[in-house]
Amino acid sequence: MSFHLIQFIALRYIFSLKKLSFISFITFLSYLGITTGIAALICVSSIFNGFRDLVQDMLLSIDPHIRISQSHGNLKLSDTLIHFTKKVDNVLKVISCNTGKIIIHKNSILQPAVLSSQSELPTKLAIENFVLFTHSTKNNIFIGSALADKLQVMKGDTIHISSLAMIDAVSSGLFQSTGIPVIIAGVFQVSGGMDYDKYLCFSSESLGATLFGSRTTNIDIIASETKFTEKIKSLIIQNPLFSSLIIKDWNELHKELYATMEYERTASFIVISLVACVAAFNILVSLWMTVHTKRKDIGMLLSMGLTTNQIKHIFLFKGMIIGIAGTVSGTVIGLLLCKGQQLYGWIPIANSIVKSLPVSIHSIDIITSCLLTLGLAFIATIYPSSIAAKTSITESLRYE
Repeated sequence: MSFHLIQFIALRYIFSLKKLSFISFITFLSYLGITTGIAALICVSSIFNGFRDLVQDMLLSIDPHIRISQSHGNLKLSDTLIHFTKKVDNVLKVISCNTGKIIIHKNSILQPAVLSSQSELPTKLAIENFVLFTHSTKNNIFIGSALADKLQVMKGDTIHISSLAMIDAVSSGLFQSTGIPVIIAGVFQVSGGMDYDKYLCFSSESLGATLFGSRTTNIDIIASETKFTEKIKSLIIQNPLFSSLIIKDWNELHKELYATMEYERTASFIVISLVACVAAFNILVSLWMTVHTKRKDIGMLLSMGLTTNQIKHIFLFKGMIIGIAGTVSGTVIGLLLCKGQQLYGWIPIANSIVKSLPVSIHSIDIITSCLLTLGLAFIATIYPSSIAAKTSITESLRYE
């Protein structure tokens, strides 16, 4: 028997069940369940990817792709490290940082903060009316929006900052100081769950040297693209000169946050996969009922010369037709919904940093969803098709 004839019989069993309306209804439910399941998998995965990409972009507006530091104080071999990393391919910028804790004074308000004095600001940090503060003769500082609210200050205001060493000296009575006056050159806002706005400040290297002394606490590396991070990191680790340094990429800087987001995404994927499992069970039931109802037809086909493998292939093909049709239609619906949300923002988010629900389509999620539904559909066909292949000619025709 040719494949086309097997295909024809399988299609007849799907679309020619005039007297078997209940089986036809279950078959339709199977198709609808798989369609709904894979569409939901694609949409939910894309939404989680959208939020993850959004958080990642926000954090990378402050964080580097790679941060190199040392467990104790000043970073050794900093000049050698800078010279080495600047020669590595796909490295966009190498920023030396002098980071320390400060106290900000504004009238009677005191607020602790962390000051990162750098040769330049992080690449993606969006600050209106950006000032190249490294070449400014004034002490400029950029602070987070939440910290500015606590201090009740805005751009252009003057505040006073003190390092912990300066405060210790004042408390010991060595000298009196109200701190170093600085001008707020800009206020930035970065969300993403890390509260950078509440405590982080940026300044020039000269201001950091005044507060903390001439040192380098960490070196930040900005890559041209995120995908080059692992390659750059591995090249640095392979150099024996830097074996004692702490080297973390952007993912390791917030490992718990990204792990939690991935766990939520995986858990949601598993839960929604149950829809596809129920649809696969419906395929099993409809095929099993078809086999028992069509025992006479199976016996006649066997008496006409069909082998048991060919009978098995008929019902395997019928189940896979349902699975493939549901997978294709569900994938198309899921992609259309995601693309529509990306282009038109059908689901807005009020009072948020984004206007609408973020959606990011990843090909690996689409492939995984399709393989899952097709695999479940195939598994559901094994048992009914095996029963059909074991049908006896004499017993199937005896009841007719």
